[in-house]
Amino acid sequence: MHVLAITVNDVATPHYGGALRVAHLLHGLREHGADVSVIRLRPRGAPPSAAGGPFAVHDIPLPPLGEMAAVAALTAALGRRVDRLARRIHAGRPITVVQADVPWAALVGARVARALGARLVALAHNCETDLAAQMAAGPARRLPGLGPLVTRLNLAVLRAAEARALAVADMALTPAEQDRAAMARLGMAAERVGLLPNGTAVRQPEPGLRATARRELGLAEDAPVAIFVGRMDYPPNRAAAEAICAQIAPRCPDVTFLLVGYNPPPLAAPPNVRVLGGVPAVEPFLAAADLAVVPVREGSGTRIKILDAWAAGLPVIATPAGASGLSFQPGEQILIEPAIERFAARVAALLADHTLMQRLAAGALEAARPYSWATIGRRYAGALTGLSR
Repeated sequence: MHVLAITVNDVATPHYGGALRVAHLLHGLREHGADVSVIRLRPRGAPPSAAGGPFAVHDIPLPPLGEMAAVAALTAALGRRVDRLARRIHAGRPITVVQADVPWAALVGARVARALGARLVALAHNCETDLAAQMAAGPARRLPGLGPLVTRLNLAVLRAAEARALAVADMALTPAEQDRAAMARLGMAAERVGLLPNGTAVRQPEPGLRATARRELGLAEDAPVAIFVGRMDYPPNRAAAEAICAQIAPRCPDVTFLLVGYNPPPLAAPPNVRVLGGVPAVEPFLAAADLAVVPVREGSGTRIKILDAWAAGLPVIATPAGASGLSFQPGEQILIEPAIERFAARVAALLADHTLMQRLAAGALEAARPYSWATIGRRYAGALTGLSR
């Protein structure tokens, strides 16, 4: 089986949710005998894909784009470039399955799959239309003049593209049940969408990693530490980081908050917040922490940041939106707090309750077990093997 992945994500050096999902699924395919090639539609400003990795990654730079309608207008022209590159890859070994992100890459991928006689897998990370509507609601109200009209046009274009991407796929997959429901509410054929969860490759820290990480951060062994992980040019993560700085950390002056994630915006961070930005590996920082906070107000799909915290054995406090789509026992494997203004009190109470900390840490490890990327990759490889026969 030869799988061609068409994606906007950096799978050569994955450091955020969408890239981690695609990269780990492709690793799973390779581990189960598939050949994997990648065409990356590289966003403007993003660095080129690193060479020498496990996949043959071919970059096609995207032109400067703004609104969804502009993206849609360029899809056909971009598709021709992808067509030519895919045919060259296909000449080396025939491509049997095209895997492509929903919606734009999947629309381009549909052309490639038809031309090569391959099957198309539309890989969704969430319901894109639902997520875009959440993020656009506030800013659209603030834009003067044609702002709301532009927003409605963009959402209409995105909705049509997402529905089309799901309709033309031989198999469509998304990580959470609520995304299938959101797709149905938007008039999409959600019955065509199967579930493939996100996962985690994080393990419990090795003995000594916590002490080493804290020493390098200049933190005392007994200093209480909370962590938030997330790519911060993603609006829900940026809003969560701002909430930590403005509402949570100032009310927990004895707690050090670590903000880990690429492209942090300028933040009015109080003295007890460390904005660390992008890091080569998240494991040392999870090992240094006592708990994870996920004050995310909006979003779709599932949060890999929670899966990674669980796998590291960290207690987690999250909003309902932050924890949506995951299977857990509230109060035993995670604490759910709907109100951001009450997060500080929940953090302080949890750190003061050693018994609850231990129970949540044990529950976190149990909750993480079904979300191993090894398990999910094996499941995905089996599904694609069956599809390509």
